[in-house]
Amino acid sequence: MNPEEVPIPLEKTVEIKNGTVEVSVAEKKMTDKEKKVYRKFMAKCITAASGKSLKDSMIACAVDFEKVKEKLMAEDDLEEIKEEEEDEEEEEEDEEEGKSLEEKIKLEKQDIKEDKFELELEKKDLKDDEEYLKELEKKKMEESKSAAKKGAKMEYREKPKTSANSVGIITVEQINKWEKAEKNENQLQEQKETKTVWKNTIDL
Repeated sequence: MNPEEVPIPLEKTVEIKNGTVEVSVAEKKMTDKEKKVYRKFMAKCITAASGKSLKDSMIACAVDFEKVKEKLMAEDDLEEIKEEEEDEEEEEEDEEEGKSLEEKIKLEKQDIKEDKFELELEKKDLKDDEEYLKELEKKKMEESKSAAKKGAKMEYREKPKTSANSVGIITVEQINKWEKAEKNENQLQEQKETKTVWKNTIDL
């Protein structure tokens, strides 16, 4: 059975106006999508129920339709989306076929140019990263050298003073040496040293 041949079910409406009962029969209110899904389902259902009369088949199929209506509507939405995607693909293919060889070459060159530009940007970013890494490594080395120098300086300052590294410390051996030298002086040398001391005292 062709879906277009399936009639939309009738709906009876009863209204009371000014004490008068009015009865009207019209097609059941459905959206265009609901009509499409209903006719499609009913055509398959009636064809499958070939052992029944058309009236009985339509009644039974109408009941079944109400049970699976939401599911059928959702499936129809998916079919429409799929059809739209297929139509778009066909349009793109038609546009591609309609283009001249010169236009295709031009578009391909444009794509290659864009790819090269993106590649150059990536190379530049990589170079910048390498330069930044070098700067960090250089800074680290300078900090390490500075810390080493500072540590060596602190170590030198912390050395205890001894007779070997102190300035102006007179040892016992030095005093004994001077006393021995004075004992070995003759009278003339001692007088000369005395005059020098007196002279220096007067100058002061």
